[in-house]
Formats: sequence, structure tokens, C-alpha cells
Amino acid sequence: MIKYLSNITISKRLFMSFIFFISLFIMFGAYSINKIDILSEILIEHSNHSNDFALSIDKINNNKDIAILTSTFESEKDAFDSSIKKMHDDALIIMISFIIFVSVITLLFTLVLTNSIKNLIFGFQNDLANYFKNHDSNKHIDLLVESNNEIGMMAKIINENIIKSEQGYNLDKGVLKEIKQVVRRANAGLFNSSVKGEAFSNEITEVASDINNLIKGTQENLKLLSEVLISFSNAKFDIEVNSKEGVTGELASIMSGAKNIGETLSGILALISISTSELLQTSKILKQSSNLLGDASSLQAKSLENTTTSVNEILDNIKLSNKNSSEMSKLALDVTTSAEMGIKLANNTSESMDEISHEVNSISQAIKIIDQIAFQTNILSLNAAVEAATAGEAGKGFAVVAQEVRNLASRSSSAANEIKVIVQNASNKANKGKEISNKMIDGYNILNGNIKSTIVLIDEVAKSSIQQEISMEEISSTIRELDNVTKNNANIASEISSMAVKSENLAKRLETVINRTAFFESSKNRVCDVDKIFDFGSLKADHVLFKDTNFSLCSNGSSFKVKGYHECRMGQWIDSVSDEKILKSPTYKKLYDAHKNVHMMTQDTVNLYAGGYPNGQVFAVTNNVEKNLNIVFESLDLLREEGCKISNNEVN
Repeated sequence: MIKYLSNITISKRLFMSFIFFISLFIMFGAYSINKIDILSEILIEHSNHSNDFALSIDKINNNKDIAILTSTFESEKDAFDSSIKKMHDDALIIMISFIIFVSVITLLFTLVLTNSIKNLIFGFQNDLANYFKNHDSNKHIDLLVESNNEIGMMAKIINENIIKSEQGYNLDKGVLKEIKQVVRRANAGLFNSSVKGEAFSNEITEVASDINNLIKGTQENLKLLSEVLISFSNAKFDIEVNSKEGVTGELASIMSGAKNIGETLSGILALISISTSELLQTSKILKQSSNLLGDASSLQAKSLENTTTSVNEILDNIKLSNKNSSEMSKLALDVTTSAEMGIKLANNTSESMDEISHEVNSISQAIKIIDQIAFQTNILSLNAAVEAATAGEAGKGFAVVAQEVRNLASRSSSAANEIKVIVQNASNKANKGKEISNKMIDGYNILNGNIKSTIVLIDEVAKSSIQQEISMEEISSTIRELDNVTKNNANIASEISSMAVKSENLAKRLETVINRTAFFESSKNRVCDVDKIFDFGSLKADHVLFKDTNFSLCSNGSSFKVKGYHECRMGQWIDSVSDEKILKSPTYKKLYDAHKNVHMMTQDTVNLYAGGYPNGQVFAVTNNVEKNLNIVFESLDLLREEGCKISNNEVN
């Protein structure tokens, strides 16, 4: 029976079961209809009796008749109820018997049918379980392949699909293995591989395509970033940092951060470049000035040294003069005494000259007498000579004496003349001496007056000399201090010169550094305010961090509120601007709107994630966040540049 049933399809089995149950229901229905007809006839008859009973009640007018009829009706009713109950009991017994019979038959048939279907299903289940348990083998569902029932047909279809699935599984397995290899290489930082195999599953094909696009996009962005970093490592900071179109999130933040680094370093290098030029020029001027100061200090030191020597000499001279003035004052007093003594001596000399003149006159008289005696002696000697000549030989001795006397007289006359001349000269000189003495007396009188005046002047000079000595001591002390200051100035000048040389060397090294680097020339136009180079760079970094922090917290079903555009540091700075020139600038309005959009669109991104919106809508908003963030960066740079122009115009 089971073997026979196994070759019958389940649909045929169900159809036979359906015919069997229909037959039973038809038999039960026919029997039930028969019973219903009988019951209907009884009910119709009972209804007719009820109608007759009602008509009888209408015709009866007294209570006695009603009571009789009621009694009759009740007896008939009891008989009818008894018949109905008996019929109901019979029908119930028959129905229960029928239900039991049908249930037993149905149960037996169901057991047989279920057992056959169960065997088929269990066999199918075992083969299918064995396949999935050992799907690496070529195990197929072979038990019921030869069966013509639905399970057998399913086994054939499944076997065909198993073959296809095995082939697809092998293809998918190969692609998954390649995906795993590519992903591991990407995790290790190698983005030079891609998934080249073709998968059987469309989903795996899409995953492989997405992974290839991810690796390609990441490789391109990392290549751009690598080029930027290599340029930075070569001190080339003027490279334009632009990520691929459509890139957002952390990759865009990395590129924005690199761009911010390049712009900040360009600003710093531009400031260093400007400062280096100024430092180089200042170093040259400082070097020249220090050299001039050094030379001047050296010259001044020498001059001060000479001045010190001169002042010391002057001071010594003043001291000596002061000492000499005292001595001169003493000498002047002595001279005064001497002058008075000289006057007395001059008077005595004059008197002596008078006496000498008188004595000279006496000598002159005596000389006249001597001259007369000589004359007389000469005459006598002549007479004696004449007498001697007259005496002859006897008179020779006397002639000799006469001759000697004559010679003596002649010498006496000559001596008298000489003495006369001398006396005359002495007289003249005595007269002159007297005149001189008189003049000396007058001179001594004048000298005495002059000496007294000189003594007064010497006293004044002495007092002035003392004051000059004090002043010269102060001058000398000041000169010594100036000398020390000059020496310090010379040392300082030497140090300044050394520092100027070092500054010049430093400036040259910085110039070499600047020449070896490259930066945006436009940065020179916005470095007048050093603080803003770093403050604005910090504001840019804040907003990259703001975006990344909020993006990282986004998730499906989780909503939160981001910081408002008035609450962040940039918002507070924007709100605090009071300069009318900046407020009227289109750049300020552009910055205000872009900054507001960054905050609002970040909130929109959070809401889109929380609402589970598709990627297309999320990407559209995040791309706009990146665009507005770039506008914020550019606007901050332009505001710095405009601020520098305003400052330069105000200075000029």
C-alpha cells in the first residue's frame, strides 16, 4: 500500500482524499436531508394544528370551551414534544455513530497518507540536510530522484539548482576570497589591488564593485594627500589641496586639515619672509650704526683720555697755581717790603750819589792840582834837562833823573787825564745814578702800588683757583664717568656689532630657508595681524572637528541636537565684530551665511541618519556641508586680507 502510494503524486492523493470526504459528506447530507424533511413535515403538521387551535379559540366565546381546548392542545403538545425528542435522540445517535465512523476512516486514511508523505519529506529533508552539511562535496538529493511525485520533481529541480549553486558558490567563494585578500591589503595600506573576479551572486558582484570603487576612491584621495604631504616635506606649501568631487566626511576633513596646514604655514612663512627682509635690512643698518658707534666711542675714549690727561694737567697746574698764588701772595708781601726797602736804599743811593759827586768834585780838584804838579814837574824836568845838557858830562846823571822826572810827570799828567776822564765819567754816572735812583724811587712807588694791586688780584686768583680746583675735580670725576660710559659704550657697540653680525647671519639663514621653501604669495597680503594667523587657523580646525564629531555620532534612529551657529567660537567672533568696514564687506556676509549653513546642514545630516534616509539624500547634504566649509575657510582668509588693506590705508 505504502509503495503504491509512493508512486502516486501528492496532488492525486489529496484529490482522492477530497473525493472520499465529499462522498461521506454527500451520504451524511442525504441522510440529514431525509431527517430534515421528516422533521419539516412534523413541524408543518404541528403548525397546522396550531392554526386550527387558534381558529378554534377565535370561535369560542366562553371560558369553559377555552379550558377544554387548552387541555386538548396541551395533551397534543406533550405528544408532539415526545415525538420530537425521540426523533432528536435517534438523529443524535445516528449522527454520533456516523461521525465516529467517518473519523475512524479519516484517521486511518490520514495516517496512511501522512506516513507516506512523511517518508517522502523525511527522505527529502535528510538528503537536503546532507547536502547543506557537506556542500563542499558533490552530494545530491538522490533518494527520490526516480519518484514521479512532487517531492521527486522537487528533488530533480533542487539537484539542478544544486549544480548551479555549486558552480555559483565556487564563483562567489573565489570572489569572496579575492575580496578578503584585497581588503586585507587595503587594511595594510596597499591600495594597488582590486577585485577582478566575476561572482555568481548579484549582491556579491555589487559588493565587489563597491569595494573596487572604495579602494580606487581611497587610493586617489590618499594619492592626492600623499602628493600634498610630499610637497610639504619638500617645503613646498603652495600646493592646492582639493579632494575628489563628492568626497565628504573624514576624508574631506583630512584634506581640509592639510589645506589648513598649508595655508597656516604659508602665512607663517610669509611673515618670516617679510620679517627676514626687514631684519636683514635692519641688521645692515645696525651693523653700520654699531661700527660708527664703536668708532665714535673709540675716538671719544681717546679724546676723553686726552681730555682727562689735560684736565689732570690743568688740575695740577691749578693746584700749582693755587700754591704759587699763595707763595706769590707771600712773595708779593715780601716784594712790597723789599720795594719799601728799595725806596729807602734808592734814597740812600741818591744821597750816596750826591756824596760821591761831591767826592768826585774833590777828586777833580785834586786831579787839577796833580795835573798842575805834573805840568810844573815837566817844566822843571825840562829845565833840569837843559841844565844837565849845559853841565855836560857831569850833568848826564842829572839829565837821566830829569828825563825820568819828565817821564813821571808825563805819566802823571796822563794818569791825571785818565783819572779826570774817569772822575768825569764817575761824576756823570753819579748824576745818572742819582737820576736812576730818583726814577727807582718813583718806580718803587709805582711797583709798590702795583704789588698791592697784584696782591689783591693774587688773592682773587687764589680764591678762583680753589673754586676752579673744586670744579676741575668735578669735571675730572665727570670725565672719568664719561670715560667709563664711553668704554661701556664701546663694549656695547662691540656687542651690538657682534649681535648685528649674528642677526645678519640669522637673517641670511632665514633668507636661505625662505628661498628653499614655496608658499602662497597671496599670504603676504594677510599677515599684518600675527594673532589672526593662529586664531583663524584654530577656528578652521574647530569646525573640521565639529563636523567630524557630529558625523561620527550619526546613526539610524538616533537623533540629537548639534551646537548652534551662535554658540561656537567662530559664531561668537562673528557676532562680536563691530568694525563698520568689516560689517559692510560682502565677504563678512558670505562668511556669516556659510557658517550658518555648516551648522544647519550638519543638523540636517544627523536628522537624515536618524530617519534612515537613503544615501543619495545624505550625500547631497554632506557635500553641501563640505562646500560651505570651504567657503568659510576662503572667507576667513579674505577677511584677513581686507583687514590688512584697511590697516595699511589707515597707516598711510
